[in-house]
Amino acid sequence: MVDSVSSTPGLGTFEANQRAADEAAAREQDDADELSSDYEDFLLLMTTQMQNQDPLEPMDSTEFVSQLAQFSGVEQQVNMNSKLDELISSFNNGQFDEAALYLGKVITAPTGNFTADSANLPQIEYTTPDDTVSASIEIFDQFDQRVRTIPAEIASTAKSVEWDMTDALGDAVDNGVYRAEIVSTNFNGEITRENALTKNRVTEVIKLENGFDLKTETGDRISLDEVTRLGEYIPPDNSIIDTSNLAS
Repeated sequence: MVDSVSSTPGLGTFEANQRAADEAAAREQDDADELSSDYEDFLLLMTTQMQNQDPLEPMDSTEFVSQLAQFSGVEQQVNMNSKLDELISSFNNGQFDEAALYLGKVITAPTGNFTADSANLPQIEYTTPDDTVSASIEIFDQFDQRVRTIPAEIASTAKSVEWDMTDALGDAVDNGVYRAEIVSTNFNGEITRENALTKNRVTEVIKLENGFDLKTETGDRISLDEVTRLGEYIPPDNSIIDTSNLAS
């Protein structure tokens, strides 16, 4: 089951899945009620037969005792599953509430994709492998065409570069979604490419079977453990200010 909470009005994914969860819980309760009813019917049948048995030829109660034990075992399992479901639901809802706090925030993650706005020049972060001798940042547009290559310093810890939103000829490019890769060359001339660390605003929190994903304005789905920093969103003409460093 996948639930979502979105900062975009009109999205009803969470409500729809919540109804589905309620219906599943109702079906589970019906099964438990049916088991309880069958158990009571069995006890009534056993008591009636014992009351009407021939005193000179008493019935063999072995089968009844065996069935009684089976009913008791199943009932205990149903009750245990119900309690476990309640515990898991409570835990997940608490995590979901915590994850929902990311809505509208700016996260830094190694997706490479970012939204560029000339009123708020994009900051591209990166690191390079230990054996790097030269590095550069390549920026691609939404059609996967390279628009700019920026020389980069070797950096074992995160380093930030501001892109002035011009192409290789120095002409200004349009606002929109772009992708940045860090290209590193080692001593042997081997080249590696990795997504740069980019900042994007969270528009949706998606609940999965195990954990949560954050959906950004660029359409990327990012797991919580990929997030390295969390910051407040400040509209263009200002800079993004980091409020928490989540990197381990």
